[in-house]
Amino acid sequence: MPPKRLAHRGMTTLATALLGFVALELLGNAAADFIDPGLREPEYGRKLSLLKTQIRQSPHRPLLLLLGSSRTAYGLCPEFLFGAESPNSPLVYNFGILGGGPVYELLYFRRLLDAGIRPEWVVVEVHPALLKSAPELMAAHLPPLGRCDLRDLCLLHNYLDNPRSTWCQWLRYRAAACYRFRGELMRRVAPQWLPDPVQPDTAALDKTTPSGWVPGPWPRPEDVVRQARANLVRHFYSPGYQDFAVSERPDRALREVLALCRQEKIDAALLLMPESEELRDSAVTAAQHTIGRYLAELGREHGADLFDASHWCKDAEFADGQHLLADAATRLSATLGKRVLGDWVASRSRQPLRMSQLHGHLTVIRHPDDKSIGHRVFDGLHANGAALHSFVATVDARPRGVRPGRTAGRGDPRSSADRSAPSRDGTYGRAATRGGRSVWRA
Repeated sequence: MPPKRLAHRGMTTLATALLGFVALELLGNAAADFIDPGLREPEYGRKLSLLKTQIRQSPHRPLLLLLGSSRTAYGLCPEFLFGAESPNSPLVYNFGILGGGPVYELLYFRRLLDAGIRPEWVVVEVHPALLKSAPELMAAHLPPLGRCDLRDLCLLHNYLDNPRSTWCQWLRYRAAACYRFRGELMRRVAPQWLPDPVQPDTAALDKTTPSGWVPGPWPRPEDVVRQARANLVRHFYSPGYQDFAVSERPDRALREVLALCRQEKIDAALLLMPESEELRDSAVTAAQHTIGRYLAELGREHGADLFDASHWCKDAEFADGQHLLADAATRLSATLGKRVLGDWVASRSRQPLRMSQLHGHLTVIRHPDDKSIGHRVFDGLHANGAALHSFVATVDARPRGVRPGRTAGRGDPRSSADRSAPSRDGTYGRAATRGGRSVWRA
């Protein structure tokens, strides 16, 4: 064969292989971005698929969405928040993502809105250690490039320290999409080829319940083991508390989430999840007042309630000081739903109170347009398991209003003389009048 013909055939073969490679990479990128986002981010893809299934199965139930980090993912079981499921109860879904802070929450909330999912209520977890952008904790502030598509990077552009460098890294990453996504492809097609997972979090993803909860995979540890783990966690998050001040990046992300809720007419609340007393050193204690004051002001500015459950669980109920064991998560969920979320969901049909807890002191912050005159007391569990503290929220002395097409919450059909808050044993108390104000006694 003449040399020129051989050269031509070689160039044709090389060009065909190159075009095939480019086409395969483009196909892989398109599949991960538009068809199955689980290819690039298995955790998000699985939770999104389960959420859509839940909505299809219960299309008439309003959605309550839980956004947060691994503390929420492991710590809140939606099935226990409102007790037995009924057609009138909210559809609760736990969209907690492992290892993420406020920017992660903004990213996933945006994705869900773009996917056409419109919750009625959103509870946003605030991780105190991630309110400061410490360089040592940057992985918890900005999602890895592998999780992001083009729209994500456009959203995160103003949150990046070096946008140009990040865009170049993302393009190089996406140039080998099929190679990058091979792990998830193998897990789906030939899982026996994959090595055994070395991280318990990886194994737990396959145990995600239909409501998005990830039961903690850890057995109850001995006290010595738990304390050692808590020391590691405290050391890991210590840069987030040194010379504490709320940083601009997490502050802007939280404000953008709450602004989106207001824009979409979604009721929002901020939540501090429980953490062990073993994590509270002097730096954490010094930062608590600043954190409480900041969250109270943030809630006032954006019309969001604040639920502080940081002291609700005993040390022995944690695996490592921050992640709850599975049985403790179910107990916390039942308590949170009964004492706080149930009444909050029912009362958001009107202008409610803004509620906060600052450094151990209960503060009642009224909405400017709120003309309510009564008080209702919600009991909450304290860290030692015996003492109780109370959330105090002002409620209207008149029967609550209900949005069109929605059934009233617990106690709504009754007159104001019959309504009262649940007491510690679950029963209802009596109303007394004092100085022209209705005081609801447990």
